[in-house]
Amino acid sequence: MTMFDDLPEAVGAEVTRLQATHDIVERVHRGATGYLFFAHNRVLDRAVAIKFYEGEPGAGQHLEPNQLARIRSDNVLPVLDAHAVADGWAYFVTPRCHGGDLDDVIARGVSARRAVDIVQGVCH
Repeated sequence: MTMFDDLPEAVGAEVTRLQATHDIVERVHRGATGYLFFAHNRVLDRAVAIKFYEGEPGAGQHLEPNQLARIRSDNVLPVLDAHAVADGWAYFVTPRCHGGDLDDVIARGVSARRAVDIVQGVCH
């Protein structure tokens, strides 16, 4: 069994297409919805995260990448690319954050000062 066997057909087909320019490094099995892959974009020579999500067609389907793309902050990853796929599926690409997400930081434990810095960053 590979990391792609249980994907919906539309997502699996797009992952296969993406492999022309990306080395898929890891599939992350965390999160409640969608599919997240870490990859290396050979064209840009950069580590990226590719998030596939499903939504009902309409104004709100692409709300997450739309909102992220409008934010200019050191505390929010920029959206590098986004595409609609098929059957209500779409994806967006961000740089990979090698330090992990907020859950990873909390699990490692932080000092009181670092916790204040993190909260200030989230509020910013």
